[in-house]
Amino acid sequence: MESFFTGGNGDKYRINNRVNELKDKMKDATENGKKIAKDRLARLTGRMAKIMCGGNNELDIFENRDRLVDGLNAVKNAIKNVKIFDLK
Repeated sequence: MESFFTGGNGDKYRINNRVNELKDKMKDATENGKKIAKDRLARLTGRMAKIMCGGNNELDIFENRDRLVDGLNAVKNAIKNVKIFDLK
């Protein structure tokens, strides 16, 4: 089962209740159950996104995926190593 929220207009009280339920379930879960609950928790709290990409053939799919991974890594590094330059 997966959780998808778009627009962020969900009821905060219900979302927080579900987050607390998942945290409680993680205490008694197996390793696989903990991983699933952790992924769902990350989606609910906004720390994870699912990005889907495709292509016309296998080569296009791999090319698009590689470009996507390169872009994500560039953004992660930019956030991690923030340098602000005055371009005036």
